[in-house]
Amino acid sequence: MYKKLQMKLKQIIIGWIVYSLTINFFDTVWWMSLEKTTSWRLLLTQLINYCIHINTFMNILFTVFSWFV
Repeated sequence: MYKKLQMKLKQIIIGWIVYSLTINFFDTVWWMSLEKTTSWRLLLTQLINYCIHINTFMNILFTVFSWFV
């Protein structure tokens, strides 16, 4: 059971990393299309999406742990 849980958590973490990088990439492209200066836009995307990514990650982990309880 623990091996199954470990494999599922690895899949979730990899999927979450891909999800967060994809969302950040598209948001960065959108912010860059608004104006030409890009120095603060890379940081802005990370700051705006931080809460969304952490909340998504915690919801997914809670769901997985609930399945195994």
